[in-house]
Amino acid sequence: MLQRNGQVMTKVVPNVAGKTLKPLIEENVTQGSTVHTDELHSYKGLAKKGFTHKTVNHGAGEYLIG
Repeated sequence: MLQRNGQVMTKVVPNVAGKTLKPLIEENVTQGSTVHTDELHSYKGLAKKGFTHKTVNHGAGEYLIG
């Protein structure tokens, strides 16, 4: 995770399941922040947890918006 113009946090995770990734995001990202991810299904539901969630579609060659 990278905070824009800020700190970086890395962690080796055992898998990319939502039940693994979402708690890490909740513990390390301030609620209300915008989280940018790819379209991996595991990230679904971040908006319900209080984050603004923006995605890019790597399969369509999209790696950034704007």
